[in-house]
Amino acid sequence: MHITTRHAVLCSLFAFLCAVGAAFAGCGGPPPDVATPEFASQDIENGELPIGRDGSALVGVVTRGPDGRKVDIGAREFTWSSDDTSAVEVKTLGNAALITGKTDWFDSVPDGGDPAAAFEPHANLTVTYHAGQTDENSATIPVAVVLNAAGTWRATIIGLGDQVLTLDQRGRHVTYSGTAGDASGSIDGNRFTLAQQGFMLTGTFTSRTEVTGTYTGPGGISGDWTAVKE
Repeated sequence: MHITTRHAVLCSLFAFLCAVGAAFAGCGGPPPDVATPEFASQDIENGELPIGRDGSALVGVVTRGPDGRKVDIGAREFTWSSDDTSAVEVKTLGNAALITGKTDWFDSVPDGGDPAAAFEPHANLTVTYHAGQTDENSATIPVAVVLNAAGTWRATIIGLGDQVLTLDQRGRHVTYSGTAGDASGSIDGNRFTLAQQGFMLTGTFTSRTEVTGTYTGPGGISGDWTAVKE
């Protein structure tokens, strides 16, 4: 999932539903004795759906019968929910849903508190087939609202100079392609790592727009670095 705007996500909704949900929009036959819903999204990573604050992801549902085969289920047969709507918002679209992150690490810092003692907001996303009926069945997946590193950063690497990094982000994964060479990294809580041309930068978000940390590089060099988001 690119950390992106709701407008951009909605623009791709039609194509997404055609690819994932159209097969389930009709009522091509009697419902199966047991219908097992499964999540369908390219943004799921290791059993988790990571999204950014104010970023969104489209998640579909695929339903299988007792034999494991996909079955046609009408969109009205499903309900979607989040167990923490302050952290994760769900907009139901039938056999798909638009999932939006509402809070991140820094929203959990109490007034006057230490940002290092905060936490990454999580919620459980649930899709239910035939809610409240005798054949009710559901699937649940954890959603994590990760810090947003996407954008342009001005990094100062002590002893090596300054560098402008324009980063893309998908879930927890960060990438950068520029004249200085490709780079890739990740976000875990308030921790940020970025590897580039033999250098490893490890840092901590001190705010949504500032990162400080240390680096190591070829020949055993090391030092401190900081970055500010423009």
